Amino acid sequence: MRNMSVKKRGAKMIRLLLFVALAQAGCKSSPKGILGVEPWLVGKSTLDETRGKGVCTEEKQGSAPKPIFRCVMLNATRFGVNEPFKGFKAQTQLTFHGSKADTPLAELQLSVLQCDQAQMESWITDVFGDPIASRADGKTRMQWTSGDAHIQLYMGESECILNFVHKSDEFRIKQLKSAMAR
Repeated sequence: MRNMSVKKRGAKMIRLLLFVALAQAGCKSSPKGILGVEPWLVGKSTLDETRGKGVCTEEKQGSAPKPIFRCVMLNATRFGVNEPFKGFKAQTQLTFHGSKADTPLAELQLSVLQCDQAQMESWITDVFGDPIASRADGKTRMQWTSGDAHIQLYMGESECILNFVHKSDEFRIKQLKSAMAR
């Protein structure tokens, strides 16, 4: 008898999990919590994870409060795998505020190679929705917030630069917002 009730509970649990999976499959994902492009996530990825994947140098950036480590990755990052884009390729630059192995990623910058502006704009608005701020005067800039990240897209004549900055990096966010006004 006891085995029967375990089986019934197991069957109920499977039905519940299947219901939740089906409900989630029908929902469009929310931009809340998108912190970058795998494997690089602001506030989550660490300096230690860059070992053997790029070249890191220590810099002092103008009036920034402390030295930073900037890492240029050796391999291009692919993202935007949803149709019809089949993936953008980008040169990847990572910024960390500190030199300890567990220092979290403060900024992810993706410089998209061979950027098609129409495709990029379509992809990013599909992922993040309408921007909280935008400006177009020959060069397009758009901004979003997502979880703990401030996101800015810059599109020039032949380049697209996508920045994910952790919300705690107020200095860098201020720089990006200032560039938006120019």
